[in-house]
Amino acid sequence: NIELLANGTKVGSIGMTDNKDLRIKAENINSASIDLWTGGSERLTVDSSGNVGIGTSSPKTPLDVRSAIPDITLSSESQTWSGGEDLGGVNWYTQDTSGIGAHAIGSIKLEQVSSNTTPVVDMVFNTSSSNALPVERMRIDSSGNVGIGTSSPAYPLHVEGAARVQRTGGATSADFDITSGSTWRFRSNPTTGTNPYGLDIIRGGAGTDVKLSIDSTGNVGIGTSSPTTFNASNASGNLVVGSGSGSEGITVYSSTTSNGALCFADGTASTDTYKGYVQYNHNTNSMQFATGHTERLRIDSSGNVLVGTTSTYPG
Repeated sequence: NIELLANGTKVGSIGMTDNKDLRIKAENINSASIDLWTGGSERLTVDSSGNVGIGTSSPKTPLDVRSAIPDITLSSESQTWSGGEDLGGVNWYTQDTSGIGAHAIGSIKLEQVSSNTTPVVDMVFNTSSSNALPVERMRIDSSGNVGIGTSSPAYPLHVEGAARVQRTGGATSADFDITSGSTWRFRSNPTTGTNPYGLDIIRGGAGTDVKLSIDSTGNVGIGTSSPTTFNASNASGNLVVGSGSGSEGITVYSSTTSNGALCFADGTASTDTYKGYVQYNHNTNSMQFATGHTERLRIDSSGNVLVGTTSTYPG
């Protein structure tokens, strides 16, 4: 061993261990550290707590890297890769010996997609819970698609399961925009203002052209953001169509041999589902009106009004 002295006092040593490993040791004098210098500048420090600093003489964590643009490089020396092969990454471990024992609890890894002489890689994020081994939670594939809950994302963002856009507190809206040529916005409204606690579907980035609104009680407005204001006493505000600024309408689009109908129900069984109805028969081009689930009046294709019968009197 080579002892290092300062003013006759041993401050460190360089030597070999019993296993023939090189050992550089600093004596615990005034919180001594081990510093490595090159080119006249300090490059690496190991302080008295065991923290390693690269680019700093005062490391704050077990590894503290500082630079104007700090980089860490992980390089694989392989020349060929197999599909699913781990190309390296960063792992987090716990030394807890309970349960399944010391094990990895999380990682960020690069994974080779298929056997190739050129790396084609996905980045995989793994986490664990309940003292279990880590499992994949998110993946960025080689095309840049992000998958959450799926290892085969087919879109720039592919979520398998539920997702949430949240604005805590309710003072402002929570918005989700979809844009391709034109912007469409889904907006969960705040606790005050127009359609409070409601959901709006909006065209345009300005957020003012509301096309459909669902208020906090479930009323639906098409062309209006305030369906509740329409005669709520008899529930005619459940569905409101139109803005009040021009001609409006509803179209029921059926085939040439089918019916189009508006039904009035007071139950979900049998004839309760159509206690009253207005129906247009496209096969006969006639309009039927019913009460008590029975047709009462018909206007045929010639304009004849038939009451209590479905055809004109012979002759």
